[in-house]
Amino acid sequence: MGGAGTRTGGADTNQFVPAADGVALATDVYFHDRLPAPVVVTRTPYGRSALLANGLGWARNGFVHVVQDVRGRYGSEGSWTPYHHERADGRALVEWVRAQPWCDGNVILAGASYGSFTAWSAALAAPGLVRAVISEVPAAVLRPANVEPSGILRLAEYVGWWTEHADGRTSRDGLSAQMLRARPQLLHHLPVAGIGGCLWARLPHWWSTIDPDGPGRGQTPAHAEALDDQELAACALPSLHIGGWYDLFLPQTLHQWTVAGSGHDPRPARGLVVGPWQHELSTPHSHSAGGRDHGRESQLPLGALQVDWISRVLAGEDASITKIFLMEDGRWLDHWPASTGVLRLHATADGALSSSLPERAAEHRFTYDPLDPFPSLFPSLPVHHDRGSLDVRRDSVTFRGLPLTNPLAVAGSPTVRLAVGTTAPSADWIVRLVQRFDDGRAFEITSGSAVAERGVRTLDVVLGATALVLRPGSRLELHITGSDFPRLARNLNTGSDRYTSSVTRTATQTVRSGPAHGCFVDLPVMERQ
Repeated sequence: MGGAGTRTGGADTNQFVPAADGVALATDVYFHDRLPAPVVVTRTPYGRSALLANGLGWARNGFVHVVQDVRGRYGSEGSWTPYHHERADGRALVEWVRAQPWCDGNVILAGASYGSFTAWSAALAAPGLVRAVISEVPAAVLRPANVEPSGILRLAEYVGWWTEHADGRTSRDGLSAQMLRARPQLLHHLPVAGIGGCLWARLPHWWSTIDPDGPGRGQTPAHAEALDDQELAACALPSLHIGGWYDLFLPQTLHQWTVAGSGHDPRPARGLVVGPWQHELSTPHSHSAGGRDHGRESQLPLGALQVDWISRVLAGEDASITKIFLMEDGRWLDHWPASTGVLRLHATADGALSSSLPERAAEHRFTYDPLDPFPSLFPSLPVHHDRGSLDVRRDSVTFRGLPLTNPLAVAGSPTVRLAVGTTAPSADWIVRLVQRFDDGRAFEITSGSAVAERGVRTLDVVLGATALVLRPGSRLELHITGSDFPRLARNLNTGSDRYTSSVTRTATQTVRSGPAHGCFVDLPVMERQ
């Protein structure tokens, strides 16, 4: 990169930085007008040119921005296998950056979604060469990026991502939506493992990713790189974690914030920012998400926030920050967890949710048919729009609370205790908390899933975290179903593997309410301040 040491702003794009094994990785650099300067490094599989605005923004604020296509994507040589090679390739780029005359020795790793994984991979591979990590909406480990905590495959998301991004040098943006519009029954195909052969893209690694030890294991490395919790806990780098209440990967945002640096005393500075956003985060174009209008207060200038956070890290100041948006209230909380107590609501024999212990036991049954599974509202990311249209379904159990007379602030991860039974060898239990308005509209608050064998009598389902004020007049409902299809791959009720089998059968699912071994919800609640 001839003459880079004398640059005063501008960019040097379409250059190639060698990985440790010599593979040339396409790299763009955006310069501040005073050099040397601290450097923000991002590695992405989605095309470095898409980050032009980011690069210019960092440069305007006193930084150099280096953005690189990961191996095998867009301008970079080699072959891309998701969640492989990122540690070695990330370290090679950090070492290269540190050796450049325009780097003042301070390197910050930043990335969103898969880019968060590349950032952490490089940080763990070269911790002594890095000052901090910024992680946004992290799809940061292969398995959590593709399955629920219960182990159920996020089918629609998985199909969509592979159709548009996998097994290709460039992305095929928009192809998944067009494919599903033309073939609306595609996600119903059985076996699930065979869907890869029906997609509008040739995906030779489809099966080996679902089952890395299966028949396709010779086509790709069997085991992907991971972010081990012990490594994250031992990492002494300051870290900033940004997520959205409606983002699929929010659990990973909260998990990383909880674990990173926890093995040190004193703990390195960390930040947590969660707003009412989807995977794209805060945008000046709209403050609506999840079927709710969250107001202008919900928008944050995330670029300026990150610049300020890094500046404090580099100045040796305390960079700890917590900003949690309390939905339907408009406030940003400065602490998390925010709950101050637990409200237990019991399912009753007459289908109510009550703070009083039920006086009698009852069984609530529904039939689950894999060929007519309880549907998702939207066959993609779990957007939270009005669920009222699903009230006509009979393959669910609903418990309804009374209209609220006072605001109720739910802040944390609710837990649902289920007392269950099934006639199938195993059953999926999809649990959802819903806010019902008097005009019939119903909006999901949070949800979770569990898989239980026939002999299991009780199980606890931890739902996703939320921070939401339920207004007076609305009701809280608990919905229990046997599927959330096609968002999640369905249970076939036979005991056979749900991904390789095509045989199905119906089953009767039972939810028990009662004083001794019944069903209840533990809500983390926050007193009004």
